[in-house]
Amino acid sequence: MGQDVSRRALLAGVAAAPLIGAPGVVRAQGRALNILSHRVHRSVLSGEGGSTGGDIAGDWAKANNAQLNWTTFDVAPLHDRLFREASLAESAFDVAFIANASAVPRSLKLMEPLDHYLKSDGIEDFAEIAPGMVKAMTVEGAIQAIPFRHATTGLHCNTALFAEKGVAAPPVTIEEMVEVAKTLSFTNAAGVPVAGFSMEGVSYVNMVTLSMAWNAPFIDENLTVLPNEAGMVKTFATIRDLFVARALPRNLPTLRQDEVITQMQTGRAAMCHFAFGRYFAFNDPGKSQYPGKIVSVPPPASRALGDGAIVGTTEFWSFVIPRNARNKDLAWAFVRAMSTREAVIRAALNGNGPVRASAYEDSRVKAAVPYAAAEARVLAVARPPLPAFDRAIEAGDALTQTVQAVTIGQMTPEQGVAELKKRVAPMVKS
Repeated sequence: MGQDVSRRALLAGVAAAPLIGAPGVVRAQGRALNILSHRVHRSVLSGEGGSTGGDIAGDWAKANNAQLNWTTFDVAPLHDRLFREASLAESAFDVAFIANASAVPRSLKLMEPLDHYLKSDGIEDFAEIAPGMVKAMTVEGAIQAIPFRHATTGLHCNTALFAEKGVAAPPVTIEEMVEVAKTLSFTNAAGVPVAGFSMEGVSYVNMVTLSMAWNAPFIDENLTVLPNEAGMVKTFATIRDLFVARALPRNLPTLRQDEVITQMQTGRAAMCHFAFGRYFAFNDPGKSQYPGKIVSVPPPASRALGDGAIVGTTEFWSFVIPRNARNKDLAWAFVRAMSTREAVIRAALNGNGPVRASAYEDSRVKAAVPYAAAEARVLAVARPPLPAFDRAIEAGDALTQTVQAVTIGQMTPEQGVAELKKRVAPMVKS
């Protein structure tokens, strides 16, 4: 992975280029643009914390005499607010972000179709923007959203803890990863108890990342529930085995994102599945006890899938303009500017997952983002953890609850798979 250094040291000296090549500037005469987002969207577009990509959104606002008003929520309340607002006579928000799992047809139909904007004032080289993601945001032939960010899962490894236990390198198969996780479950030299592996216990995403190591999707793109039941049994059995061996945190069933980040920063976890972009938080010298010691590599698959096989899950976020928004033209000007090649590259320098493949080839990204090559490899094979259908979130919750029950021994892996299929099949059918 090359040299692994802290985010600030890593990005020092890389100049943020101005947002150029954006014709069709809208003079907003001081109008406000109200944006509904997750805090990470604001962070990667505003360069909070001194990131090298700079304040992309702010530069656009100054050039267009516009005021940006950000309202941020966590994932679930963000979507609740978006859909409530989009159902009113008029929305308080002009542009918003939507996650792929929530972008089901009935939700997207509440958003402004964007084809007329694409024809009259199109996005630079729009064909390059992840075609599969664009297709997923298309309803009855109309493009309803513009992909902006992907969060693709990597395997993050604390090389200092690896060295302490004599483990030479990150694992290259899931079988090896399980054994390494057990080896790295110990009390380290500082007296800190370490779990060899960690992941969120309240979200299905990393659970599916694990299951994909045995080529066992939860629900495939044809909406088949548990197409590889044996592989999912193996996944459940592995999670249970790691938990019993104390290679997973004892609070796994309630473990949340922020806690996993803290575990990696404090050395209480040696490995975790998390979006590649979290590399910077794990190596932040202001927050991490192991700056420059945590590397990010592709998640390994089972050796049964072939030498060097890797897997990954990817979720993505897209811009939407509610049908009932007040400032649609201004909103489109913003979306258009944030989707240019230069804006995508600058956002990548701020830790965003770029939806343009060319961003990974940019010299600034190569120099500033050590995991860029690994993320590009994983993105080529990664799949969404769930296809979009009306009850997808409910199905994801069912998987989470089942894994929690198997983890603490309330169900066997076999019982868990049977119960999960029984619960989820009607959701998909409906």
